[in-house]
Amino acid sequence: MSRGRRLPTLGTGVGREDVREPPLSRRSFLKSLGATLAAGSLSGCPGGEPPEALPYVVEPEAVTPGRPTFYATTLELAGWGHGLVIETHLGRPTKVEGNPEHPASLGATSSQAQAQVEALYDPARSHAVFAQGARASWTACAQALAEAGGARPGEVRVLSEPTTSPSLRRELARLGEGLGLGWHVYDPSGREAALAGARLAFGRALDPVLRLDRARVVLTLDADPLLGGPGSVRYAGDLARARRAPFAGGPPARLYAVESSWTLTGAHAEHRLALRPSQLWAAAWALARGVGLPGLPERALPLEPGARRFLELAARDLAAHPGASLIVAGAHAPPALQALVHALNARLNNIGHTQEWIDPVAASPEADAACRSLAQLRADVEAGRVGTLLVLGCDPLQALPPGEGLAELLERVPLTLHAGLYRDTTARRCDWHLPLLHGLEGWGDARGFEGTAGLQQPTLAPGLARRSALQILRLLDDAPPRPDLELVRGTWRERLADERAWHEALERGVVAGSAGVHQDVTPDLARVLGGLPAELTQAAGLELHVQLDRRLHDGRFGRSRLLQELPDPITKLTWGSAALLAPEDAADRGIEDGRLLEVSRGGARVELPALIQPGHPPGVVGVSLAHSGPPTLPAAETRDVQPLRRDSADWGGPGLGLRVLSDTLELARTQRHDHDAGRELVRSATAAALARGRGLPSREDPRPAQTLLGDGARPRARRQWGMSVDLTACTGCGVCVVACQTENSIPTVGPAEVRAGRELHWIRIDRYQRQGPDGGVQLEHQPVPCMHCEHAPCELVCPTGATQHSEDGLNAMVYNRCIGTRYCSNNCPYKVRRFNFYYYAAATPTLANNPDVSVRSRGVMEKCSYCVQRIRVAERAARARGQRQVVVQTACEQACPSRAIVFGDVGDPDSEVSRRKAGPLEYALLAELNTRPRTTYTARVRHPHPELGA
Repeated sequence: MSRGRRLPTLGTGVGREDVREPPLSRRSFLKSLGATLAAGSLSGCPGGEPPEALPYVVEPEAVTPGRPTFYATTLELAGWGHGLVIETHLGRPTKVEGNPEHPASLGATSSQAQAQVEALYDPARSHAVFAQGARASWTACAQALAEAGGARPGEVRVLSEPTTSPSLRRELARLGEGLGLGWHVYDPSGREAALAGARLAFGRALDPVLRLDRARVVLTLDADPLLGGPGSVRYAGDLARARRAPFAGGPPARLYAVESSWTLTGAHAEHRLALRPSQLWAAAWALARGVGLPGLPERALPLEPGARRFLELAARDLAAHPGASLIVAGAHAPPALQALVHALNARLNNIGHTQEWIDPVAASPEADAACRSLAQLRADVEAGRVGTLLVLGCDPLQALPPGEGLAELLERVPLTLHAGLYRDTTARRCDWHLPLLHGLEGWGDARGFEGTAGLQQPTLAPGLARRSALQILRLLDDAPPRPDLELVRGTWRERLADERAWHEALERGVVAGSAGVHQDVTPDLARVLGGLPAELTQAAGLELHVQLDRRLHDGRFGRSRLLQELPDPITKLTWGSAALLAPEDAADRGIEDGRLLEVSRGGARVELPALIQPGHPPGVVGVSLAHSGPPTLPAAETRDVQPLRRDSADWGGPGLGLRVLSDTLELARTQRHDHDAGRELVRSATAAALARGRGLPSREDPRPAQTLLGDGARPRARRQWGMSVDLTACTGCGVCVVACQTENSIPTVGPAEVRAGRELHWIRIDRYQRQGPDGGVQLEHQPVPCMHCEHAPCELVCPTGATQHSEDGLNAMVYNRCIGTRYCSNNCPYKVRRFNFYYYAAATPTLANNPDVSVRSRGVMEKCSYCVQRIRVAERAARARGQRQVVVQTACEQACPSRAIVFGDVGDPDSEVSRRKAGPLEYALLAELNTRPRTTYTARVRHPHPELGA
């Protein structure tokens, strides 16, 4: 048997025609089964490496079939470290969870992290070295480097995105000293503007660390700290704790949002003000005037009276909470606007309390003297000072606008190499392509947003010809080969000097004491005021607003079927992107959803389908970078919006043209209605009303915890399972949806099936629009899994008894009894049952499936099972230890950043779920139907400003 044998995988068909029949015969299945990976825990590997990806005859000592092995690791996603725990079965990574020890996650995850197992097994990943489009070898690449003279001092360049890996930066520094290597960094997320703003305010580049759990009043200025940023997982949990404060004896947090397109933070806010991008300066100016910033010159504010009153009251609220308020500007905002916001936070005494500053975590030209800019690379190429260029782990031709001129830049370099997971756009324009290891296959390290370093360890041995970034860099100077483990240990030799400290850091996934050091800084007010604009004007005509996608970031996760099919929390759009329009603009131009639009700016033209979004500011066309990154799936409706941007610092502005075309594209949306038809599905109350004892509107009291246990209709087990969802904490981010999908091996169905209403998500997140207290549009999110009703309507109509009630309260499905009549779905008032129309599992790599869950074939109903496989494992473990209490977390509960979901034994009065269900805010969905659901909700509590509306 050869080393690095390729593992069998399934195809990735996406249309109806290729999911109707199972793709494997019995013979092929047995072949695949025989090639299962073998690996044990790290402590059982004598060399510190997991075993090779080979079938075994003698079972490894540390491997027990049926028992998973867990690895604490740190993955660098979009340049930032995320602390994770990887579950593996017989050497196969199958599930990603958050690392409770890592301060950037505290046990929660993002949807992008949940999709990393899918990315690991993606059959489209690059698996060989290519030279000029033909298969080659690593030896031939090293020879080409030597023959081209690429190792001559000063002529070698590396282009990458910002990285937080200390080991990678150490290797680049070694090459810089010995080879004169120039390292150039570009940032497609717009973070350079934030660093420049900090430099303008404080005299040096710094990174902010927000303490939302300490804040009582928060205002975001075209920012979304709850989703998409490097600290969003932690921030979502911190803000949820602040908004639960009324029940802990403190005042609740109030959230304002001023933005030019919907963000998740804006959807979660008490008050939201939708402004055009050209009006954001006026909004910041109004806030500065309201908090009394000294030295501020008088300017005419191009704002409507309602917007002025909104900002006046918000500024007064901020000023009333010194040291407990916070203003957050978007990372892509102009540096001068960022600096003004820093001065406002200093004026409000927030620095050191709700906002802390540390030295920059990620390497970038603005913050690190070892890095050079993309402009400097362009100048060096034009001057003939670059002989070899290595593009490391990124796709700049897709991530940056065409105006950056990268295609012409690559053509002028004698030898170009690209190292990445895929043969993407940049790879096909380079002379050489080198396949890169996935983060789950190799050793490394990375820092989180607040500086904490974590070690990255492999969860399975790499196969084929892939290499790590550390090894690829050593090709440039023909350095003697050294294992990645040795290189990473060398980086941490001083801090983790002995074996005990190293293994402790490896097991915890965190290097103790490595967080960033807080800096005591004060903004230079004179310098900030000197950078302010001379006048404030509103641009005429339509304006463009560009933002990172809430699921796919800048498009780099576009190959993930899980993320492509995850509904956008605001628009409910899947498998594509669209141009967001205000209802007023759509009505004026006769535009309906799906109508193709030609959006033009600066000579560039892009066709996009229209999507009318209430609450979007009039005069603004909103687009996302969802499909501008490397490489999206063929089934996705790819619409590259990069030509509309002048450069990487351009995130919108005036000068936009719009022409309505005759064609229409049917959007793949999972929800086509916006209102709950007066049924009050999402119940809410204000904190002031609760304090006065008025409570929620009177409805039938479901008494969820008591009625589940007292009717005596069925024999009762000792434990009774139930769930509660706190709607105050839930942001609708969708992490629970992806976590449920990966845990329960739920396949994706593709855009055609989504359009037909056949998505298979076991959890859906309903999104409803309401009129807010200030007259604007307000969004409500409600996760809806199977309710596991005590009086389940589905159980009464099943002709085969496939859906049954277990003695511990679960509404269970017996898949091999189901014949697909769909009577149960017709009788379910919550519409949470999914019918498997085709063999959708054909599009999912078999190695990514959870072996504890049966893979459903076509023609059966599927639904949420409360992760029954986790319940049974926890019960067996409790019996083995002689414990009465069983502690178990469902996949959705474990992944939720805001800890909105609580699951447990409702028969135990001391359990958290029982305490929540006994609270005055708990209610059952559609309780009037007497279904007695075991999944209940804690009503949403808002804290609006008393003078902003009724």
